[in-house]
Amino acid sequence: MNQKYPYFILYILSLLIIHQPVSAQPDSRTLFAIDYEPVSIDEFIYIYKKNHSGNDSVFTKYDIDAYLDLYINFKLKVKEARSLGLDTLQSYKNELKKYRSQLIKPYLTEKEVTKALLAEAYDRMKYEVDISHILIRVNPDASPEDTLKAYRKAIEINNMAKKGEDFEMLAVQYSEEPMVNRTKGHLGYFTAFQMVYPFENAAYNTPVGKISAPVRTRFGYHVLFVHDKRPGQGKVAVSHIMIRFTPGMSPQDSLDLRNRIFEIHERALSGYVWDELCREYSEDRNTKDRGGKLSPFGVGEMLPELAEVAFTLTEPGEISDPVITPYGWHILRLDDRIPLKSFEELKPALSRKVEQDSRSDISHKALITRLKQENGFTEIKDVVYIVAKAVDSTTFYGSWNFPSEVITTSDTLFALADSIYTVKKFEAFINDNYRKVTSGTPSARFRKLYVMFYEHEIIEYEKAHLEIKYPDFGFLMNEYREGILLFEIMDQKIWSPASEDTLGLKSFYNNNLSDYTTKETASLVIFAVSNGQNADDLIRKLKTLIPDSAVTLDTIIEKAESDHFRIIKYGTFTKQGDHAMDEYIREKGAYVLENEQSGNKRILAVKEYNPGGLQPFDEIKGNVIADYQDFLEKEWIALLKKKYKVKIEKRALKQVYRTIEI
Repeated sequence: MNQKYPYFILYILSLLIIHQPVSAQPDSRTLFAIDYEPVSIDEFIYIYKKNHSGNDSVFTKYDIDAYLDLYINFKLKVKEARSLGLDTLQSYKNELKKYRSQLIKPYLTEKEVTKALLAEAYDRMKYEVDISHILIRVNPDASPEDTLKAYRKAIEINNMAKKGEDFEMLAVQYSEEPMVNRTKGHLGYFTAFQMVYPFENAAYNTPVGKISAPVRTRFGYHVLFVHDKRPGQGKVAVSHIMIRFTPGMSPQDSLDLRNRIFEIHERALSGYVWDELCREYSEDRNTKDRGGKLSPFGVGEMLPELAEVAFTLTEPGEISDPVITPYGWHILRLDDRIPLKSFEELKPALSRKVEQDSRSDISHKALITRLKQENGFTEIKDVVYIVAKAVDSTTFYGSWNFPSEVITTSDTLFALADSIYTVKKFEAFINDNYRKVTSGTPSARFRKLYVMFYEHEIIEYEKAHLEIKYPDFGFLMNEYREGILLFEIMDQKIWSPASEDTLGLKSFYNNNLSDYTTKETASLVIFAVSNGQNADDLIRKLKTLIPDSAVTLDTIIEKAESDHFRIIKYGTFTKQGDHAMDEYIREKGAYVLENEQSGNKRILAVKEYNPGGLQPFDEIKGNVIADYQDFLEKEWIALLKKKYKVKIEKRALKQVYRTIEI
């Protein structure tokens, strides 16, 4: 499809709003037909109200008739686009598919569940929890036996911890966390979104000083000990000077490095310019030339050694003592403390995080549960049981063939409303998706793949029936479907020809010269003056003001205003044969106007003057193209009305009047 016109993209994006599902079925009564293809009353009313929302003044019979004429013209163009096969182009299908995938998202979201998750996440971001944990690893796809073994071990450790055994010692002895010998199981402070959701839940729901029950994550079973819970620290913006360690350096070199960082620290405290110290001494190549500035960070987003010191700084400009990390020595300077933003400010970012986080599983499961109920999900448990027993190691390689001794591949696993899903379809799904489950026993792989299969089919069924289930979605999709065709046919028939047909454009200009001829105009002000001396003073002042391009008519009035002058008339005037006005139209400058009968003097100041005349084609080509497009479109519409028969149902139109009119 043609991508030259951004107007359509803006139009499409303006429609990307969350629509509330409605339950009423669409009224199929025909308002008008084009070559016997009907357009319903409901479609027209939906479009009319949508495009005139908030403007009650246009809900009249006259306005409805005018809009109906425009809508018929729109439908004629779409009819022509289809007759030319534009709806069969792959580019059209791809574009429509892209927009549909965006529009269906609100209909495949559990809004209340997501709303609760957002509120919960923001509330947790107000606090930070300090945690130690013990991990007993078990694969997500482990067999029931291995899962039970890991769970029992976690329960045993949990009981020992609750009886008062030292948690740190238990972590060193039992935890399967890779870094446990260094961390002793202590993870430090963290906040929402920094741990997997089940772990985060256990951390926030366990009281300070208590041991959690074993909690399952994709890593295995965890036993948590909550050391502390404190108000959130927000974020800090700091700069640093860094001196790096060299691997394998001698004790003397380490001592020299320590002495060096403390010397730099003394200079920083004694008033040396921080940016100059960074450029001269810092070995962080990414920050040394920009004052050592690090990106703002919150708890859990920076090396613990640095974060701990950074959050003790309170005043901008405060400099820390040297601090050591696994990478070297650092001196920190506080640039700013950044408090937690409001919920509304963070909502877009929170929504993205919830969508990407394991929290999304909750919303997804709620959606599947709802769609099962709404679409009559019925499972044939006997068939599922037999298929589960038949799954073997070939599912690891995408070559599973169901043994049909007991049940054939045409047997049904489950049904959704009027659709059935057979063993054969599941067999194909396994062979297409086996790579998505890479571990576990055949039975564990079956459970995973079977759930993936029926959830996928439930979602696809819902997508396929959205237009029927939600009439407003059907209308919206039709807008996109016809909108894409409209812009493509307009480009082919009107926009491109008007821009590229140089001879036709020039001919149109020459045939309509009167439309491109401007009248003589002037922006002026007329002053009445009390005597000749005042008139001379005003003339001198005006001669300095008028040539200045920065001076406007209002500025002239403001600066010239005086007890001796009175404004008679001001503004932009057009010479139209009105003799009372014609005398004021003069070239730019200041003039004395004398009344021959009274002898009174007036001063005319002309700030801008346009003699009028024919506008050169090259200067107004854009306007000529727009007018030429309108001309071509009117001619084209006239041809379409001859080509296609349009019939308006008058009784249906009266029904539209009664429904829309206020």
